[in-house]
Amino acid sequence: MLSLGASAPKFEHLLSTDGRRYSLDSFDEKPILVVVFSCNHCPYV
Repeated sequence: MLSLGASAPKFEHLLSTDGRRYSLDSFDEKPILVVVFSCNHCPYV
């Protein structure tokens, strides 16, 4: 759990729903980044 306002931990090779892999550095020029972890094969998600 991160505290509100904490910096995001570095990550690499995060697989997205578009089939691409991203790292935290992929979003350097964006003012806000939201990462949602969910299970795409779960019927309740």
